[in-house]
Amino acid sequence: MGKNQTSFKKGQIANPKGRPKREWTWSGLLEEYAEKKDENGKGKMKEAVVKKVMELAKRGDMTAVKEVFNRMDGMPKQSADITTDGKEIKGVVVLPSLDETKK
Repeated sequence: MGKNQTSFKKGQIANPKGRPKREWTWSGLLEEYAEKKDENGKGKMKEAVVKKVMELAKRGDMTAVKEVFNRMDGMPKQSADITTDGKEIKGVVVLPSLDETKK
């Protein structure tokens, strides 16, 4: 075949049905399970999980407390102080690319 030639004719679709759907994903299974009724049949599993995490946080479980705050407010922002010998770096620092270091 020459340049810019393919085995497809103009207007022909290579995969008309698209990518096949996966049978399952972990997040899909978790979402599906979370929507099911809890053991008592009164609420959804996701509500039971939230209730349990809140109970643990209320009792002082710091892992649960952190999880509650992270879900409510998002993860805390972290910053990095880039200094050299205690002095701030001024200007733009340009690092060589990997290709340049091989020369």
